[in-house]
Amino acid sequence: MRDDPWARMAFPPSRYERTRCIRRSWTFERAGWLAMAIALLAAAAGLFGGGGLSDSEARAGDELTVKYPRFFRAHGPFELAVDWLPRHQQASLWISRSFLDDFEIVEIQPAPSAVTASRDRIYYAFGASEPSARVGVTFRLRSERGGTFHGRIGSADDLDVEIRQFAFP
Repeated sequence: MRDDPWARMAFPPSRYERTRCIRRSWTFERAGWLAMAIALLAAAAGLFGGGGLSDSEARAGDELTVKYPRFFRAHGPFELAVDWLPRHQQASLWISRSFLDDFEIVEIQPAPSAVTASRDRIYYAFGASEPSARVGVTFRLRSERGGTFHGRIGSADDLDVEIRQFAFP
């Protein structure tokens, strides 16, 4: 006959209490498995960066396209790629100041020929080889905090798009 560890206790729990404890632990164990499975699926889908759910693209017709990560890590660098078709020799692009105030600009590739600031926008000018050629610019940014970010990016040709992002703390 096996030795019962419960029998050595001063006040052993009843059989009902032992069964209830086992069922409760089984429920918590299954809930933990479910939470881990959900987190694993979300990571595989790109919820935490670098996947299908993370990458986003905003368009204003065929003339302005902005590619950016919807989710990223706070204080980590990410890229904001803007591609547009300027109608003038001087290609100009603007980003809302309220959006850029929460970021540190690490690098702009290619470098702008001029930067101008207004009350609610920051304008970047780039030299275009010809007026009908598409211009591509990549901004490497680093967030100053975690949370949600909303902003607008547009060209001098009255085209603009809205971007929404979330930085995990």
